[in-house]
Amino acid sequence: MSTLQTNLFEIKIVDRVVYQYNVVMTPPTLSNKEQASLLNKGFGEDFTPLLFDVPRDPSVQITTLYSSTDASVAEKEVESRDKTTKYKIKIEQTQAFRAGDRKLPPQFMNILLRRCLTSMRMLEIRGRMFNLDIVRSTRIPNLELVLTTNTSVVQTEGGMMLSVSPKFGQLRSDTCRTQYDQTRSDRARFESMVIGKTVVTKHNNLSYKIDRVDWDTTPASAFPHDHPDKPAKFATYKEYFEKRYGQTCRAMREDDPCMLVHEQRQRQRPGEPEPEPKLCLIPPSLATVCGAPEMNLDGRQKRDLTQAQQIAPRTLQEFCQKFIELLHRKDVKRPGARQASGEILEAWGLQIDRKPTTVPFQKIQMPIITQDAPANPRDRPGPDGSLRNVLRSLKPLRLIQGQLDNWCFVHQRR
Repeated sequence: MSTLQTNLFEIKIVDRVVYQYNVVMTPPTLSNKEQASLLNKGFGEDFTPLLFDVPRDPSVQITTLYSSTDASVAEKEVESRDKTTKYKIKIEQTQAFRAGDRKLPPQFMNILLRRCLTSMRMLEIRGRMFNLDIVRSTRIPNLELVLTTNTSVVQTEGGMMLSVSPKFGQLRSDTCRTQYDQTRSDRARFESMVIGKTVVTKHNNLSYKIDRVDWDTTPASAFPHDHPDKPAKFATYKEYFEKRYGQTCRAMREDDPCMLVHEQRQRQRPGEPEPEPKLCLIPPSLATVCGAPEMNLDGRQKRDLTQAQQIAPRTLQEFCQKFIELLHRKDVKRPGARQASGEILEAWGLQIDRKPTTVPFQKIQMPIITQDAPANPRDRPGPDGSLRNVLRSLKPLRLIQGQLDNWCFVHQRR
């Protein structure tokens, strides 16, 4: 009996106890973001570390939180920011998870994993994590392949597992400034190319939806100063980006003709006028439109692109283990992140096994059958279920000798 390596890595509680609590707040808050602020204010110091999920729907209230602090029942009275309402918050312990437990709460692991991923120096686009340090060039203009990693938490008989699925995704290699130059300074055409689109900013590994283009502001424009009685921290937008993000902004051009604007909407309170949105201004030379450029590829280019996206089994194994190493690092984090991924795991006493899980298998001596797919699509495997009948209904399968000796890839459905 031999073993095969998988892309599953076991998650363990090493030296802590994780307690699960139910949350009851009276009266209910208007949004879960306000509820999260009240929970941090009331329990942030006594219950450290503290973890809870804030649903995307603001009307969905937070009902569960996790902490390594032990308390059967705790009650706090917290005042709102505007000091108009006092809230009573009661939390009651429901479960405890200790070192050696095979079953961990999936919700807890998903929230914690999301925090770890957002703290890493990787670019998140629609739930996919792009590692900008691993890039493959292509022969297609304005297109590069960047390693992406899909992750999921899986409960198995052997314990809680982290599934890691790396593959190469497509990203544009040109910036919005390059697109502006290609339009020959046609403002209307450039606006149609960026407004309503999602752009990624590689200097801080974030993505923004562009709402409009500000032609009256450039990187050389004066940086807004809200306190006239205090000295200004930054003279221009260019100085702000250079001092805030350092060498990651070396691609910024001072002669950018405009600034891309993302409007961050603020929540409106009942009976109050709608607040002005917060503006995030981005130089075109630091932004790249998400997705692949419009491509009219011939057959040869399609084959080259498909071949460039393929990953050899041993390289796939290395990518998985490098990702686990990044999760444990304490010295690398995204600009603006409070904690590195390794610090978050250490605070909760969690450890992700650096060695992948292995599964037993038995080699079966059998001839390899190579046969084209049947001309008649109705020709399906017979009731005997023999291997020959099964392969007759499949497309040709080419096996490379020696590449799959010690590696198997397990895809988990979400």
